[in-house]
Amino acid sequence: MLLKVSSKGVLIAISKEIISDEIIELQTNCENVLARVNIANPRKLILGCYYRQLSATGSSLEELNTQLNRINGNSKASIIVGGDFSLGHIDWQISSVIPEKSDNKQHQIRIDIISDHSLDQIVHKPTKGEIILDLILTNAPNIKNKLEVMPSTGKADHGIVFTECTISLKRNKKPTRKIHQFNKANW
Repeated sequence: MLLKVSSKGVLIAISKEIISDEIIELQTNCENVLARVNIANPRKLILGCYYRQLSATGSSLEELNTQLNRINGNSKASIIVGGDFSLGHIDWQISSVIPEKSDNKQHQIRIDIISDHSLDQIVHKPTKGEIILDLILTNAPNIKNKLEVMPSTGKADHGIVFTECTISLKRNKKPTRKIHQFNKANW
């Protein structure tokens, strides 16, 4: 397993059999990591893992917005960004901030980022208590086959978001080996 790990602690785990690389040139100062995965069609798949601390100001979301602008400016890639956005006061049925809750401005910034980059938020079940903190954002929602929020494990207080997608990946080909069969040789 190949791990793409940011210096800040978020990671993406990708099998060595899948052709991929970390996208360092798109990095900003927010807590996330991005990886490019080669898929069977001409488009690229960009996977991201993002974490926003509860105490974070708007700069973390602005940095994420900068990254998404760089992605959209450089390629026509399929994008999937998942992680803990730590802003749970949004009604995802209508993509609107729930009135009279804390950090309304931060919540609206996140809705605007999702809208500006034509992303869909595909998690619609609570991931911590009764709120949705852990999101999966994508510009290709039709690749999702299945999405579940499973119970947390250990001391974690968030549920586990599991999604299954239909993607044809390019795999690393193993080099062919020559096996000599000495018992069949004409000595």
